[in-house]
Amino acid sequence: MEGAIERLCREATDAVLADINILILSDRATGPDRTPIPAALATAAVHHHLIRQGLRMQTGLVIETGEAREVHHFCVLAGYGAVGREPLSRLSRPWRRSAPRTASPRPPTRSARTTSRPSARVS
Repeated sequence: MEGAIERLCREATDAVLADINILILSDRATGPDRTPIPAALATAAVHHHLIRQGLRMQTGLVIETGEAREVHHFCVLAGYGAVGREPLSRLSRPWRRSAPRTASPRPPTRSARTTSRPSARVS
């Protein structure tokens, strides 16, 4: 794992020096013979490596991962330096329409909060 992270950081440095201003870290090409680096670890490693090189402000990090499923996961990636996140589950699933409703919707109700300003009482 350490060698893969070092290679990832080296490739990120080379890309930034080649004037690439958006780096996309992805775990899309995983398989039985390719184990992904955890998204938070890869993001943090590249982020801090580029800071040490003085190159971090020249690029943005976008993370494409199937690991992030909850809000907390996306917040962790943002905390580790990602400026954009795209969950693979959203990309791999076709958009589905919900089934049409069979029952008619309830009529809107009027509540005190949705009425206009109350009139002033004169005593």
